[in-house]
Amino acid sequence: MKKILILLVILSTLSVISCKKDDKVKEKTTLEKIQAKWSVENVSFIYRDSSIPFDTTVVYPGLTSDYFDFRSNGIAYIRLDNEEDSSSYALSGDSTIIFSDFGTYKIRDLTDNSLRLFSREEEDQQSIEQTINLKK
Repeated sequence: MKKILILLVILSTLSVISCKKDDKVKEKTTLEKIQAKWSVENVSFIYRDSSIPFDTTVVYPGLTSDYFDFRSNGIAYIRLDNEEDSSSYALSGDSTIIFSDFGTYKIRDLTDNSLRLFSREEEDQQSIEQTINLKK
């Protein structure tokens, strides 16, 4: 009887310990998600001129050495086509990145492993669209 009582005490203690609430995983913010070193998958440019029927698309495939490195100090280090540059950046809401030297980009897609940025500039009847596809 004493053994059964001890066994019941042990089992009830174990059941209380095992019923501990699971810690909730905190969802990362957009800023936390982008702050990483990203490889360049490709960059596409679409040039349009509405004054004449002219559209052209150019796709830069990205080299293995190309990257965007968003640091927590607000500086992005960028290497494209063997050229390096840097720019300060800031988020505007959860959907826009503003680079001090490169302009404004919309975040079109953001997951743990991919980031797609989009920019469109217009002047008169001409426009340039740029899409940057990044991956970890």
